[in-house]
Amino acid sequence: MKSVEGSLLLRVAWDGRKIQSVDPRLDRPAGLVRFLSGRSFSEAIGWFYSLYTLCQTAQTLAATVSAEALTGRSVPPEVLRWRNRLLRWERFSESMMRILEMSGELALEEKIRDSIRGPLRRLLGGVETLKRNPAWREPWKNGAKIPDEETSLQSEIEATARVLLEGFVLGMDASSWMKGLVQGQDGGLLGEGPVSRAIFSDPDPGPPSEPRFVTLRDPDETWRRISEDLGGTPGFASRPSREGAPAETGALARHHTHPGLFRRIALEGATPRLRLIARLVDLVSVVNGRSPEDEEPGTPQDIRVISGGTGEKPVVQILVETARGTLLHRVEGDEGGIRKYQVLAPTEWNLHPEGPLSVLRGVPAPTRESVLDRVRTMVISLDPCVSFDIGVDRA
Repeated sequence: MKSVEGSLLLRVAWDGRKIQSVDPRLDRPAGLVRFLSGRSFSEAIGWFYSLYTLCQTAQTLAATVSAEALTGRSVPPEVLRWRNRLLRWERFSESMMRILEMSGELALEEKIRDSIRGPLRRLLGGVETLKRNPAWREPWKNGAKIPDEETSLQSEIEATARVLLEGFVLGMDASSWMKGLVQGQDGGLLGEGPVSRAIFSDPDPGPPSEPRFVTLRDPDETWRRISEDLGGTPGFASRPSREGAPAETGALARHHTHPGLFRRIALEGATPRLRLIARLVDLVSVVNGRSPEDEEPGTPQDIRVISGGTGEKPVVQILVETARGTLLHRVEGDEGGIRKYQVLAPTEWNLHPEGPLSVLRGVPAPTRESVLDRVRTMVISLDPCVSFDIGVDRA
């Protein structure tokens, strides 16, 4: 049975010396718009919760928040913070799972992988326990309660995440690692952490792409234009653009203004290695929880609502931050239900054929194995939400 997330095939044209082109063929199950049109919000929420595995919390909460926005429900600040924490732990755990999948590229020994798996299982178990109370994914009702185990479980999850991050990824205190990144002390960032050491010791950063980003923090008007294109331009959902040009989302886009990354982007462009470094920055930001947005009660960083439309045809855009970038749900309301429901996932942004993948054209690759290695490294750095295969055609 085809996964609801879909699948990805990359057809690579190769002349025996260089990569000539990379054609991403993203196969998504058709019919979501038709399926959800005319449905109730509870049906939509249940659909996203039951059928998605990756980004399940993000997809489900986007549907939940769209229902609240279109029905005028007010959600207490403590509930928004609770949801925000669930999103962040999903982001952390999915990034850690991707690191495990990259064990070959990062040269992680089996004993290191085994050491990571144990704490990661505990973290995933704690998050699933938090999600047992269905209140997190239901339109908020006055009088509903956040689970009593929230506080103690949060402490356990945070402690486990810190063990994973500082013990196996960075090999040092997270704040010290971040300080070293800002100061450009790459040698000191090798540390004892096998993941950080592997990334910073790689002499090849990979081919750079132009740093064009789309992020959750972009102005309302930017996202309204994107939403209008999604709602009215055929093919936009599979080939999205910002002001007519492809753009990248994800950890590097999210943190591109961070002083430790901003300088590197200026020096080397948006490279596969820099995307991996940005992923480490994102892991640190989740564990340390020191984003400025967290200081504003009721305004969590990872969920944003942009209203639009008028009168009998209200429209909302729900932006949710995920491990792979900014997820957009665009929902047109209709008499308390759904008239049209559209989703624009980060993978469609990142795998645009004229986006980062385009810089592989002309890259030297004397063997078929080197072609596969170059393409796989680029795709993994972009972290698609689907499984992928690479096919090489002799040009």
